[in-house]
Amino acid sequence: MKHAAYSEAEIARHRTVSDLWVSSRGKVYDVTKFIDRHPGGMEVLLTRGGSDVTEVMRSADVHKHSKAAYAMMDQYCIGECKDYEDHQEAWDNNNEQSGNERLETDQLSRDLGIRRESVQELHAELDPSIIDITKPMVWQIGKLGKHYQKWIHTPDDVDLRFFETDWIESLTMCQWYVIPTVWLPIMLYFLYLSASEFFESGPEVMMPFLFGGITLSTWHMPILFIGGVLMWTLLEYVIHRWVFHLRPPHWSKLLITLHFLFHGQHHKNPMNKDRLVFPPVPAAFFAFFIYHAYCSLLPRASSWCIIAGTVLGYIYYDLMHYYLHHGSPSLPYLKDLKNYHINHHYVEQQKGFGISSKLWDYPFSTLSSPTNRNTEKSR
Repeated sequence: MKHAAYSEAEIARHRTVSDLWVSSRGKVYDVTKFIDRHPGGMEVLLTRGGSDVTEVMRSADVHKHSKAAYAMMDQYCIGECKDYEDHQEAWDNNNEQSGNERLETDQLSRDLGIRRESVQELHAELDPSIIDITKPMVWQIGKLGKHYQKWIHTPDDVDLRFFETDWIESLTMCQWYVIPTVWLPIMLYFLYLSASEFFESGPEVMMPFLFGGITLSTWHMPILFIGGVLMWTLLEYVIHRWVFHLRPPHWSKLLITLHFLFHGQHHKNPMNKDRLVFPPVPAAFFAFFIYHAYCSLLPRASSWCIIAGTVLGYIYYDLMHYYLHHGSPSLPYLKDLKNYHINHHYVEQQKGFGISSKLWDYPFSTLSSPTNRNTEKSR
C-alpha cells in the first residue's frame, strides 16, 4: 500500500498536543498518541512538532536515539515527505553515516522481527503460534522460551492485558498517587510503634556482641530513620539487579511468567502509566520478607524505626521512578538521572540498576557508561 505524500507546509500545521506530526528520513509520523509516552518527555516532542527531526535524532549533543527507537517509530508512519528528495543529498552530506544508519536500522528491524504495517504484526512475526498480544499474556508468555529475553527488550508502547478476569487484572495496575496513600500511613504507624516502645520499655541494646553493644533510645530515632532510608537504596539495587534482572531459564514457563509479571513487562512497555509503580499487593510480598528480616536481626523499637525509614525510601523510589519516565525535569541532577534511567531501558539494560540514585552502581561497578549516556542520552 502506497503512503500519502505531504509537503513541509502541510506537516508544519500539525504541531499541537492534540495533533502532532514530525518527519524523519523522508517519512511522516503522527506521534499524537505517543506524546505522553515519549521517554524523553512531552516537551521534547512538542517543541519540535511539525518539523523534521532527522538531525535531532542523530545528534550526540541534543537527543541521539538508540537503534531500537527507529524500528519502533514505524508504527506511527502515515506517509512520505514530498520534499525529501530535494533535501536528501544535503542531509547525507551533513552526516556521512546516514546511509549506513539507515541500513543498520533496516537490519535491526529484521533482526527484531519488526515489520512496517502494525504492532500486531511486529509481535506475530516472532512466531504467530506463540504470542497473540490481543489475548491475556500470563498464559502465553512462558511459551516464548529462548525468545523471551529478546522479546521483552524490544520495547514498544502497546498496552498488554495480563489476565482474563477483570478483578485480577486490576491488581496488576496502579496509579502513582496510590503509593503515598497506602504507604505513608504505614510509615507513620511504625514510627508510632517505635516511639511507644522506647517510652514504655526504655533504651535497648543493639548488637550486644560488639563491644557490649550500642545503647539506643528515643533520641536515636532520627539516626535510625535515616539509616532505614539508606537501607532502602541498597535493597532497591539488590532487588532490581539480582531479582528483577535475573534471567529465567528458557525451559521454565513458570519462572518466565513470574519474571514477566514482576519486571519483564516493564521493559517491554516502559511507558505504561498504569504499570509503572508497584501495586500494593505484590509490594506486600517483598515487604513481608523485609519486615521479618529486620525484626529477627534488630531490637523491636529500633527495627520498627528503621522499617519506617525504609518505607519512606520506597515511597521516594516509586514516585521518582514514575517521574523519571513521565516527568520533564528542569534541574540538572534530575535531568541526568532521567537520562541515566532511560539509558538503562534502551541502551544498557545490564547497567544502571540504581533508580532513585546512582549510589550503589559505583561500588558494584555497574555505573552506566558516560560515553553511551552522552551519545544516547534519551531514546
